[in-house]
Formats: sequence, C-alpha cells, structure tokens
Amino acid sequence: MEFRTIVTPAPLDDKLGYKSKTLFMGSCFATNMGERLEELRFPVMVNPFGVLYNPFSIAQSINTLLTGKPFTEEQLFFHSGLWSSFYHHSIFSSSEKEICLQNINKSLADGFQFLSTADFLVITLGTTWVYQHRKNRIVVANCHKVPAKEFDRLPMTEEEIVQVLGHAILKLREELPNLKIILTISPIRHWKDGAVQNMISKATLIMAAQKLCVAFPSCNYFPSYEIMMDDLRDYRFYAEDMLHPSEQAIDYIFEKFRNCAIDEESNAIMNEVEKLVRATKHRPFNPDGEDYQRFLSSHLKQTQALQERYPFLNLQGIEEKFESKK
Repeated sequence: MEFRTIVTPAPLDDKLGYKSKTLFMGSCFATNMGERLEELRFPVMVNPFGVLYNPFSIAQSINTLLTGKPFTEEQLFFHSGLWSSFYHHSIFSSSEKEICLQNINKSLADGFQFLSTADFLVITLGTTWVYQHRKNRIVVANCHKVPAKEFDRLPMTEEEIVQVLGHAILKLREELPNLKIILTISPIRHWKDGAVQNMISKATLIMAAQKLCVAFPSCNYFPSYEIMMDDLRDYRFYAEDMLHPSEQAIDYIFEKFRNCAIDEESNAIMNEVEKLVRATKHRPFNPDGEDYQRFLSSHLKQTQALQERYPFLNLQGIEEKFESKK
C-alpha cells in the first residue's frame, strides 16, 4: 500500500549528458540543479546574469546573450554605496563602477560563447510578478533594495508570458536550430502575497509553459514544482523558512531529473565521478601519514583511469586535488 503520490516524469526524447553543453537560467532552483551537475563535472553554465525570477527578465537575458552586445556605464546606477545593473543580480554589484561593468561583461562574453555551442537550455520560472522602474519604464531583474515607491509591481498574464518567451525561443531557433529547451517551474513558494496569489502565479507559469511546449517541439517540461507539491507533500522537506526546499528535497528532485533527462552512459559515469568528488572532500586525521598518501595515490590512479576511458570528461580539478597533497 502506498501512503503518498509519487511523481515519475516521463523520459525526455533528447537527453543531456557529458557530451553535451547545458545552460541553466532562472530562479535559484536553476542554480541548485546546475551546480550539482557542475560539481559532477558536466559541461554546464549557470545563470550568467545571476538569479532571475520572472519570465520577462529571463527572455530579455536570452535575447542579450544572443547578441553578445556589451553593457555600458550608462546602464549602471549607484545606490547605497554600490554600482549595480537592473538587468543583473546583486552578485555583480561593486563599490567600483569599473569592476561592476567588467564582471558583467566578462560573464556576458562567457555566456555568449557558451550559448553559441550549447545543446540544451534549462529555464526555471519563479514568479509571474515583475517590477517596472517608474522613471525609465524598464522591467528589472532585481530591485537592489531601491525603495519600492520607485517601482510598479505587476503580474504577467499567461498570454504575455507565452508571447515574450515565445519570441525569445523563436530567436533561439533561428540562431541555434538544434538547441533543446527544458522548461520547469521553481518549487520555491513566493509567499509575499499569500497562499492564493502564490498559487495563481505558479498556475499561470505552468499553463504558459505547457503552451510553449505545444507550440515548440524543441521544448520539454520537467515537473519540479509538481514533485515538490504532490510527491514531497510534507514540511520536513522544507528549509526553516518553510518556503524553500530542503537539501534533501533538492537531492530528490535532482534524482528525478537525472532519471528522465540524463542519458544512460552519463548516468553510469556520474556514479564514478561522484565517488571521486566525495573523496576530494575527505579530511584526513594525519595528512602526512602513509595511509592518507596511499588514499591519494589510489584515487589519483582512479581519476586518471576514468579520464582515459572517457577523454571527453573534464576531471582536471579532481586530479589536482589528489596531486596537490602528495
């Protein structure tokens, strides 16, 4: 007898892996998923604009990545001692204008280059709510703690989301006809407006994502939000704020993603890479002892053997961990 409803996503027709490049964009859940693959040495890039929550900002960032046009000083603003960009997350902010702009354009150049040869784009939508700056009328990706009175807060409709993301996907298809897109909804609840508005927002995102998947055969849907709501229907799977998924929940959803979206060969390789990654985090009782030296030598040989079997893997960082302590 089952005492819970288990969500089992259908396998995707096109699966990503170690031989493909994947760009993750969107909410902090996109960062959670992308960083797990990054740690396992998949060729991925995660949020070149920083965390993005709303569909408009995500679509705008995709369009910018496609052009690769650098940002200028005029697009920055100064507030509370920091230079920032309304198109980027605060991780790019700096007390020095030159450093802020340099970091933004370095990430843009890297993102432009990565997207130009990417095989997959995973988009995680967080909320329908957008903030429009009253003075210059742009929709911002992040408010950077600028007073709320300077913004209009508006919800995007299903039709608006389909239009703005659909336009970005059309551009992607023109430039990168073989690119596959995976859409998903962040399981993080946006509680500022209460339970009803959060559910309306998520439902609107889900409906828009479904319409995009119907309109574009290159798009697939992964049910992150549905797994959290229906499979992990228990507060023990939430962090202390009761809004974000716990590490255990993220691990569970990642395993679901792995089973339906990652190819068979890469799944097998992941198991071996994961063992090596765990070994790099080992803290020895005696770093100079013979036991630890044998441990390092053994894992270095395992890393080199894995690299020889799969030349397309990038295990350089792992190999250096074992070499540096010899």
